[in-house]
Amino acid sequence: MKITVLAVLLAVMQTSPPIPRQTANDAASRSGNINGQTKAENNSTTQSTSPANQNQSDAPKRYSQKVSAKDESNSVRVRELPPVSVTKDWADWGVWMFSALLTVVGFLQVGLLYYTLKAIRRQADWMKRQTTILVEYNKATREAADAAKKNAIFAQRSLKAMIGKERARIRVKPDDLDLGTAGDLDRVIFNVICFGVTPAFITESSATVKLTDSVDPPAPDFQIWSLPTVLEPTTADGRQQTAYLYDSRQNDATRKAIREGKLFIHFYGYVEYKDVFDRQRKTRFRYLWRSTDLKNLDGTQFGRFEKHGQDEDNSET
Repeated sequence: MKITVLAVLLAVMQTSPPIPRQTANDAASRSGNINGQTKAENNSTTQSTSPANQNQSDAPKRYSQKVSAKDESNSVRVRELPPVSVTKDWADWGVWMFSALLTVVGFLQVGLLYYTLKAIRRQADWMKRQTTILVEYNKATREAADAAKKNAIFAQRSLKAMIGKERARIRVKPDDLDLGTAGDLDRVIFNVICFGVTPAFITESSATVKLTDSVDPPAPDFQIWSLPTVLEPTTADGRQQTAYLYDSRQNDATRKAIREGKLFIHFYGYVEYKDVFDRQRKTRFRYLWRSTDLKNLDGTQFGRFEKHGQDEDNSET
């Protein structure tokens, strides 16, 4: 029974169709492997069987040798592949069309990106030129502003110079005192001088005479005196005015004390006015009579009024 089964298996293995794309060497190798397996099985069968069955196992061995010789003489050689026909269906065409569509879209995207980059470059160049123009414009604007500022300063200075040249200026100058026995101590004669080419419009004026025992300026005690409403430009002498001294010590002893520097005559005041440019002006004055050791030609002691006090006490605006 075993011999029959083995013979059937060998027949099936020898009659199996060859595998495509395999050379004759592969078939011969496979036949050799089969023969090796057959010999191994025969050996194992021979060892496991008894001497009584040894004659029965020789028949399959001889049959396998005949089959192996026949396979070696009938080996198959493949020289070229058989033609294969491939038929494309709608899925294949869909893949091809989708791939072609993606290719077209890719080219279109590349073109769009190229034109976008080109437009960005043009815009960058335009912005660069615009920035240059703005820088130049700002520079020109600053230069124009500086020029306008300089022109305004120059115009202001020119106007100030013109006003300073045309405006009226008022100054007050007292005459010398006569400290002789015939001189009057009850008054100070002074001149109001208007300088310039335009008149001054007087708004308020004051002139005060004080007799004190100190050279320090007395406390302000202004006495109003009237000036003409309009003071025209005059000569160097100006307009003569008089300020009175209201003091009971008007005698020879007072004159001697003034000559010896024990009593002092203070003369001070102010003049407020407007110029033709309608600007408010003010002139302040303060004088002190000082006697010296010098003698006049007639033998009287020489003296004079000198400006006294702070800078603001003798100022013009």
